[in-house]
Amino acid sequence: MPSWSRRLRAAMTSTFAIPPDIVSDAPRVTCIDARQVVVENVVGLLHVSANEIRLDLGTLHLYLVGRDFEVNLVSGKEVHLMGDIESMEFRRQKGGSK
Repeated sequence: MPSWSRRLRAAMTSTFAIPPDIVSDAPRVTCIDARQVVVENVVGLLHVSANEIRLDLGTLHLYLVGRDFEVNLVSGKEVHLMGDIESMEFRRQKGGSK
């Protein structure tokens, strides 16, 4: 990312009191009641089954383990999932896609 873009984002966050994660491309994971997960800024789906889902988040991979997984929405950089979530794990990737 060019340095002018970083400076612009920093200026926006300080001037308008916007949280930095709103204007960044950082992955954002929202989990609701261990049944629903919304993941933003997804690079790609790596694996989908009824018991495991793996997502590429750039320099991280997100591993979800559970039961009865369903992918409800894949839209641009956003994925919506449902199922009985037993665990979530982030693994840093060497030479990630970002």
